[in-house]
Amino acid sequence: MKEVLGTPAYDSKFYGQELIGYTAGSEFKLEFVFPEPTTGNPDPVIDHYGVLYPQGTVNSMANDPGREW
Repeated sequence: MKEVLGTPAYDSKFYGQELIGYTAGSEFKLEFVFPEPTTGNPDPVIDHYGVLYPQGTVNSMANDPGREW
């Protein structure tokens, strides 16, 4: 993924998974989830992906700025 799309805007390791994210225009973000690379599997296959619309997660009534990634 990184070889094709370049350096991600977001890259994090969480609970044995690596999450990488790219912006898609001004409103959307793409999040790709992989098993965390290991020595036995240095280039794992994607587990799942998501399309995020951060503006749609804002809750003004609860003073919640919404999900960024």
